[in-house]
Amino acid sequence: MNFTVQDSAERARALDHRQSYIVQAPAGSGKTELLTLRYMSLLARCEEPEEVLAITFTRKAASEMRARIIGSLQTAKALRGEHSISLLTSDDDTNPIKDPLKRDNFRIANNVIEADIDKGWNLDRHPGRLRIQTIDSFNIYLANQLPISSRVGGDLNVTTDVAPLFQAAIRTTLSIIEEESDEGASVRTLFSHLDNDLSRIEPLLLSLMHKRDQWSDSLSVLLSNPLDARNTLKHFIDELAAETLESLSVYLAPYTGTLIELNNYAAENWLSKNGQGPLTLDRMPGVDSEDLKYWKQFTRLLLTGSGGWRARITATEGFPSPKSGPKDRIEHATRAIQEIKNLIIELGANPKGELIRKSLHALAELPSAESIDSQWPLLSALLKTLQRLNQELILEFTRRGVIDHTQAGGAAVAALADIDGPTELALALDNKLSHILIDEFQDTSERQIELLKRLISGWTPGDGRTLFVVGDAMQSCYNFRNANVGIYLNVRANGVEDHPVIPLDLKMNFRSQAPLVTLINKLFSKAFPSYEDISQGAVRYSKSAAGKEASGIEPLTATWISYRDSEHANDAKILEAQKIAEKVKQLRKADPTSSIAILARTRNQFKYIVKELRAANIQWIATDIDRLSTVTVISDLIALLKALMNPADKAAWLATLRAPWCGLDSADLFFLANTDPEASVWRNIQTLVESVAEDNRSDISEEGLMRIKAIHSKIMILLQARMHCSVRELMEYA
Repeated sequence: MNFTVQDSAERARALDHRQSYIVQAPAGSGKTELLTLRYMSLLARCEEPEEVLAITFTRKAASEMRARIIGSLQTAKALRGEHSISLLTSDDDTNPIKDPLKRDNFRIANNVIEADIDKGWNLDRHPGRLRIQTIDSFNIYLANQLPISSRVGGDLNVTTDVAPLFQAAIRTTLSIIEEESDEGASVRTLFSHLDNDLSRIEPLLLSLMHKRDQWSDSLSVLLSNPLDARNTLKHFIDELAAETLESLSVYLAPYTGTLIELNNYAAENWLSKNGQGPLTLDRMPGVDSEDLKYWKQFTRLLLTGSGGWRARITATEGFPSPKSGPKDRIEHATRAIQEIKNLIIELGANPKGELIRKSLHALAELPSAESIDSQWPLLSALLKTLQRLNQELILEFTRRGVIDHTQAGGAAVAALADIDGPTELALALDNKLSHILIDEFQDTSERQIELLKRLISGWTPGDGRTLFVVGDAMQSCYNFRNANVGIYLNVRANGVEDHPVIPLDLKMNFRSQAPLVTLINKLFSKAFPSYEDISQGAVRYSKSAAGKEASGIEPLTATWISYRDSEHANDAKILEAQKIAEKVKQLRKADPTSSIAILARTRNQFKYIVKELRAANIQWIATDIDRLSTVTVISDLIALLKALMNPADKAAWLATLRAPWCGLDSADLFFLANTDPEASVWRNIQTLVESVAEDNRSDISEEGLMRIKAIHSKIMILLQARMHCSVRELMEYA
């Protein structure tokens, strides 16, 4: 079965070096190959290789892209050595390159080779001139160019283990509570507001530290002029409220009459003991921030405190029980309760129901603009505390010689612009960079888009410089690093600042067989929203077209394992692992060359699976799943190494003597450990061997004595050799 490449026109257009593009590239669409071709196409037209910058999110992606480019150039050189260039670039049947895609690859790679020869780049000897970097390495490169303005410098490593650093900075910051300073007073205000409860203060600051890329750049501005800061915060709230209300008013327009009627019924029947009730309405509220309080009434009416649709309607919401009172009142109450239940069911079933729910819940958590004035003393104290906390964190980074992703991004942004405008580095890069390519653009954060804006701030339409970003909004998964898929949607719609980009959509999936693609299209088109919303990050599903025929294996099968009670849960897990191992065997038998992936929610779920795979002699590769340190023989070797490196390490010596190569029982180990409690285990072994040689009696068992004698001489040799060879050589000899 031959598949037509349905998006061939888009793929060809993406190689137009004169235009900037944003490419929607779903799983299996060949985006890495497209990035590679685009990179080489631009490279062939530059004066220097450094004019083209490719940014990825992982080292693996950067390595793969670099390997593909170098591989394409090497293949092209080999073909040039065997055939004439005119033959290799021809479109007739005499061309030894039969695959049309490989022909395109050769032509582009050949152009790069010609440019390399003409301009003396020597890419063979200097492949490092190909600028393909992760976003973190690029950030640190920028920060190190101007260490003073970026407040970062030296040989720093990026770490993801930030919790100890944050906690150390928080403790140091809170320790100034008794200082007679403005910052000390701010910390005291924070403690007072939270009832001097340290268990509430530390988690609050820790959560803010994880999101500091959203506030750290604004601290100095907010604190420099309190009046402007208050107005700025009010403006942010107004803007966010208006943005949410505009879309929400459209979504709820079909339910206007019902919402007003139910709101007014709740207002009439509100119990005073429940506090301030809803205000009556004669029309739907407007979309300005002043109307926010009315919209929050709808939130309280339809949602629970945690943000879910209400399942129970009670007097607490303004709908008293219809069990007593006049008949007409009972009928009215019964009808009202049924109406709100029907409305909630209808809203939940609406294609935009999830977005409506999220928007209503977001409004409930949004403060009013008026509350900024009343709470400004507390906000001011929090801002000053955060400023000191940020400073302590930078000192902690410096002390430990590390940096996290957020700080690296902030340092890079700071290195490109200051209060006076673009820095010298930004101006220098503006002259050197002609083209920027970015992979996995759906996982871009606010700070990263700010970095991109500063990199291209000097670009003008038609100057020949281009931006090429690739991503898949459906695969956005870096929320833990403050990625915002709304940025991707916004760039597709509006470009980057004044730099327009043309949207392109790839459709083909060359990775999965046709039945699986069809099934995924069917299932996920229902799971995703049918629309896109930038502010809420709502992404619609883009259907793929199969580029691979059916393999004869069912695209989706399921085996359900149930058990009666918790006592049988362990048996169910073992059975599940056995079923998975059997399935792996079947798949390997059907296609020995295929790759197989096993996914689980947590590492613990792999415990039984790994055991069954090992029993079935099935080899696998895993990261942080089946750690070598958990394998018994590795633990024994580590104990032996510790014992050899430190003869006084009693625990390591006892573990070594317990290991299979010696195998002492508990009684013999106890004897060796306590022969002379002040001496090391090794010293006691030597004493034992010497006393036996002199025919002195010993309380150790005969078998234990035999085992000790067997390893004594070998350990003597290892202890003598430990200072004269590497650890690897020592362990290999052992």
